[in-house]
Amino acid sequence: MKQALSFVSIFTLAFFTLAGCQQAAPSEELPPQQTQEPQIPAEVESVDLLMMESFPLQMSVNVKGNLKNGCEKLGEVLRKRNGNDFTLTVTVVEEGEVCTQALVPFEENYSLDIYGLQKGEYTVTVNGMTENFTLDQDNVLDS
Repeated sequence: MKQALSFVSIFTLAFFTLAGCQQAAPSEELPPQQTQEPQIPAEVESVDLLMMESFPLQMSVNVKGNLKNGCEKLGEVLRKRNGNDFTLTVTVVEEGEVCTQALVPFEENYSLDIYGLQKGEYTVTVNGMTENFTLDQDNVLDS
């Protein structure tokens, strides 16, 4: 009986001790900080436009270039269209602290949304390099 009473006393003491160790909840939760990293353009050496032989027409932009070192990776592609001018900005992000100091070649294809365009001449600019294409007919399906 004496052992049971001792056990209950120790258990109760331990329970209240641990209950007092909980961290107090913060009074208000702050939103996570959002840091926007600067968009660094990739070094582009060539741009080729690839038109698919289908209808409606589809286009792919083949971009070749070099990353400056082993820590750079291709980032997001920012796309804008203003009238007949398309602008793609291929960006890079830095990852890691110890990097090889050699150029790392890359080649990527990016789709270009040309569905619904009227016949005419168009310009595609990728990181300052420009290519042109012409649509001989409206790129829409007849209903």
